[in-house]
Amino acid sequence: MIIGRSDPSRHHNPQIDLGPIDIKNSVSRTHAEIYADTTGWLIQDKGSLNGTMLNGKRLRANEPVRLHPLDQCVFGRVGFSLVDGKFRQVKI
Repeated sequence: MIIGRSDPSRHHNPQIDLGPIDIKNSVSRTHAEIYADTTGWLIQDKGSLNGTMLNGKRLRANEPVRLHPLDQCVFGRVGFSLVDGKFRQVKI
């Protein structure tokens, strides 16, 4: 699943569109990706301008990192926590 913000003029529609809740426009169009492998979920920053943080550490672009329950992810300035396999928005 691609996480980002939509851009109708470029026909760009990520699977998870953070645009409506990203009031500071800090999320890139193609910001990050979350995907599953045989052992669980991974997250990968896609070279975003404002970065992706996992538990307070900035991810390196295009290097997948394993996700665990209660992990906190921040895309630009929009934060989430992984609870029961779902992302819940948190204040940062």
